Amino acid sequence: MRVNFASTLEAEGGSRRPRGSGIVRTKPMDPQATYDALVDDLVARNADVETAKMMGMPSVKRNGKLVAGFWKDSMTFKLPDEAERSEALALEGAALFDPSERGRPMKEWVAVPATQADRWPDLARRALGLG
Repeated sequence: MRVNFASTLEAEGGSRRPRGSGIVRTKPMDPQATYDALVDDLVARNADVETAKMMGMPSVKRNGKLVAGFWKDSMTFKLPDEAERSEALALEGAALFDPSERGRPMKEWVAVPATQADRWPDLARRALGLG
């Protein structure tokens, strides 16, 4: 099953109109719905990708290993590659993921807020090792 993000956008009450090759959003999608649509697409396209609940959050695993999740309207990604992690941390609102909220972030994990949801698909592919 292939998820059509434009259809999902319209179902959430947003609208779209052509502008170059992109979609212009007039109303942002619900962050949970955006995460769910992305994960559904990743699972449908990759036999070794599955959903789970780990660390108290909806999560994505590849070959049994946790690689991404959804936490407080942000998508979290495990990015072991330092350059990829630095690029993700440069996004406005992104930060090292600190699920305990006690100043002990996970060094390879980045939380990217819903305001940067257009970057989630690329970061998810990187976390999954798909490019």
